[in-house]
Amino acid sequence: MTTEIMRREQYQILRLFKVIIFLLLLVGFAGCSKKAVPSKTRHVQKELSGKDLQNYNYLFSEALKEKVLGNIQKAGRYYTECLKINRNSDASMYELSTLYAMTGDYKLALQYGNMAMKTDPDNLWYQLNMANLYHTVEMYDSSIAVYERIRVKYPERTDLYFNLANIYKESGKYKEALNIFEDIEKQFGYQANIALLKKEIYEEQKNFDKAEKELDKLITTFPMDMKYQILLAELFYKKGDYEAAEKQYDIIEAIDPENKLLLLSQITFYRKTNNYEEAFRLIDTLIISQQVNPETKVQLVVSLLTNPEEINKYPDQIFERVDILKNMYPDEIRYYALLGDFYVKIENYQKASEEFKAYIEKDKSNYRVWEQLLFIENLLGNTDKLYSLSNEAISLFNNAPVLYFFHGIACTMMERYKEALEVLAKGITFAGDNRELMMQYYSLLGETYKNLGKDVLSDQAFENALEIDPENILVLNNYSYYLSLRGQELKKALKMSSITVKAEPDNSTYLDTYGWILFKLNKYQESLKYLKRAMENDEDPSGEILEHYGDVLYKTGKKEEAIKYWTEALNFSDKKDNLKKKIENAAK
Repeated sequence: MTTEIMRREQYQILRLFKVIIFLLLLVGFAGCSKKAVPSKTRHVQKELSGKDLQNYNYLFSEALKEKVLGNIQKAGRYYTECLKINRNSDASMYELSTLYAMTGDYKLALQYGNMAMKTDPDNLWYQLNMANLYHTVEMYDSSIAVYERIRVKYPERTDLYFNLANIYKESGKYKEALNIFEDIEKQFGYQANIALLKKEIYEEQKNFDKAEKELDKLITTFPMDMKYQILLAELFYKKGDYEAAEKQYDIIEAIDPENKLLLLSQITFYRKTNNYEEAFRLIDTLIISQQVNPETKVQLVVSLLTNPEEINKYPDQIFERVDILKNMYPDEIRYYALLGDFYVKIENYQKASEEFKAYIEKDKSNYRVWEQLLFIENLLGNTDKLYSLSNEAISLFNNAPVLYFFHGIACTMMERYKEALEVLAKGITFAGDNRELMMQYYSLLGETYKNLGKDVLSDQAFENALEIDPENILVLNNYSYYLSLRGQELKKALKMSSITVKAEPDNSTYLDTYGWILFKLNKYQESLKYLKRAMENDEDPSGEILEHYGDVLYKTGKKEEAIKYWTEALNFSDKKDNLKKKIENAAK
């Protein structure tokens, strides 16, 4: 998966998380309200009578039941039926809006939410729903407009002030956010959380003096709460005053030397200032501390293992501490996964495999660990292990397409081609809209069909792969080479191969394919040029490249040189009889 795709997926998850949190808040508000459903609902029902009213009430209650059970699509169908009975049912519009938001379809969520708000413009929940949706899709101005409107009607609602100020803050309108915080303090008095939010804004504005004033006031107001003292030390090093930061840490340490937040903050400080001797000393203190819970230690390990610069500079020190924690907490299996990730980062795949295997021996339910383990076994070329492990993983996660793909690779490598086809045919049904994985599936199917001698099906599979990714150089190279071996569609093969050579002009495999296709087209002089480059760019040329080079040398009249390369190819080739025959004929 590419970084961009990951970024998009993370973005979608974040947006969905915002919606879910808001819906939970709405549930909380509704619990405190005398009106469990929006005010317009009862009014709409009064307009219905007889069978219509009966059907509407039944469908609405069924929709609510399915929603509670988590059957979102079914609930949506019921609410849609409610709207067919009464197209002015704002309650159904609102519920559909929340359902679409939960599934990430913000376009329809906004559409139905807007319909509900227009039908009953005074309903607070409808307005809050729209404000949140606008916020989620980053339509900040629209969200602000709704919040400003309802803030006027509900001046006693501090949550509205907070939400509005946070949106101003997120959208970079710091002045407006600060004004809202000032309003809150005037109306409700001094609050620590407001002071911290103001401090954050001042930090983002690089206005460290004002940020420091906010912290000074917090320290004066709450002198025994060390977290504000720690935040002051962090503010000092953020603005580059490391001396002041160290002095502040000394003050805190004198008051509360066992404070775990102090320890964590100091570790971060020393890591940021490249004082790793002190950082590791404090990490060791944290590791053995009984005051620090195991979860905090896990999070520290995660921070160490996700910093590529630190991993490259201090792999031994990091490994040593993670290993200590693993032995301290033998039942905390996350350390096996973390160590596995660590070994992957430093490219020690054998050790990574051992850690992931140790993990699944204790817990087989973590799909991500299985996927990582299979990837590593494939990378290490442990075909037998890949076969057995992927088979076991499929028995646990029988709708995961990646597992079938790895099993298909193992079957192909073990020349179990018929089994490979069965596995790949089943796995591809689960790949869905994952175009990258589908392309990989078609590519492997092309290889498998080719090995079974089913050239038509092989070609079709490669065509399917290229339809998804027309410039996938691995598929282009393999497909064009297989065509050249059969002597079919050589012009098409040459065109595909030329793309690979342009993409990677020093790749000996791609140069060999291109040169060989030219050879099959009887363009010997041009072929010689590319096959020679293939030889020069490969420190340890394969028997196939050596044989191809010998073939083109022979065709261009350089028989003695041809014999030399054919003879060398004998050491690597499975087709020794064919090579010996070439050598004998050339010698005659």
